[in-house]
Amino acid sequence: MVMPFANQTGDAQKTYIADALTSSITSDLSRTRDATLVPAATAFSLRDKQFTVPQLGKEAAVRFVLTGSVTGDKETLRINAVLADTQSGAQLWPENFDGKQTDLFALQDQVTNRIGNTIGPQMIIVAARDSEKRANKPQVADLLMRASALNLNQQTLTNNQTMEALYRQALALEPDNVSAQLGLATIVIAQAANFARELKLDQTARIALAKQAADLAEKAKRVEPNHPKVYQVIAISARISGDLSGSLLAAKRRVELEPRSAGGHNNLGVLLRVMGDMPGARAAFDHALQYASPTRPPAETYSNLAAVSFVEDRPDEAIKWAQQANQANPNSGNYMLLALAHAREGDQTQARKAAAESLRLNPNIRLDTKDDIPWPGKEAAYRKYIDTQYLPAWRLAGLPEWSRPSLPQAILPS
Repeated sequence: MVMPFANQTGDAQKTYIADALTSSITSDLSRTRDATLVPAATAFSLRDKQFTVPQLGKEAAVRFVLTGSVTGDKETLRINAVLADTQSGAQLWPENFDGKQTDLFALQDQVTNRIGNTIGPQMIIVAARDSEKRANKPQVADLLMRASALNLNQQTLTNNQTMEALYRQALALEPDNVSAQLGLATIVIAQAANFARELKLDQTARIALAKQAADLAEKAKRVEPNHPKVYQVIAISARISGDLSGSLLAAKRRVELEPRSAGGHNNLGVLLRVMGDMPGARAAFDHALQYASPTRPPAETYSNLAAVSFVEDRPDEAIKWAQQANQANPNSGNYMLLALAHAREGDQTQARKAAAESLRLNPNIRLDTKDDIPWPGKEAAYRKYIDTQYLPAWRLAGLPEWSRPSLPQAILPS
């Protein structure tokens, strides 16, 4: 439940600001899947009652309560928000936002976006911890909650496989559970997209795995045709299979259904990059950064921005983004891209240092362009990029040439 934000500006005429924030946040959070929100009218009816957080939990039968206040002077506003657990009374997430009174809409959007993209993960973590404490046989809801909590971590193959096991357990209990079907589909497609090297998958095996994920998504689509994850999986599967037009349609549909999804914009950006549309890809990645959760640094988007910057021959930017990706997720595999960017700048010492780290993390690097899809309609530009930019940097960095290297692997959120 989102309780009405308190007007603490000292000006009764500014109560509308607090009320508008309350309504906006409630409306935004109501689109959160697997969560039930108390209607704003109910929350407003409790505004003047002096309930503690645990009492609010009992009165409204809710597990979490978001409270807040608006303070400020004639020119500036400060908005304070706190997510609390009604069972323990503990504050799970406090945050402050500052803005100008002359730009209320921008401030409202900032607050709504940040809260919507942050408190969902906070609630998942608490609920998952509760489910782990239960001694009885795991139920589907518990298994799905634990998988959702693991999905908040940075991507690794081990984490991915743990989530896969949880989703398969859930499907064994409820074969037609849509959430479990789509959860498993996103895990399978992530393996095909991001972990092909670790799993030693050739292109034929990747396509087969992608088809498994797409089949699960299509099955879920028959029940929930407008679920964003359906189109996420279909888009990535189609891209791996070489159907770029079908992939683009699905990726755009996912963004339409979930416009504030960092993952949706990131995946659209990956596709546009694969298609050779670097300005479009950069714009999509910028949106992904805008909507990213503060609780999890967007390592995938940093990585993809590094790749775009390298293609655009901006090695200094590529280095910056690759370093941020490695800092956010040391397993993100960006040392190879970092090596290429340093080589492009002419810093062979740093290039070889990064290349050595890349080989330490993955001694069996073996890249091949035979299954790459040249940029549609821009094949000459693609070949020029490979021959005059990518390959020279690869060689200068001292990376092993078992075969012709490919573009950096696209990184997709799970």
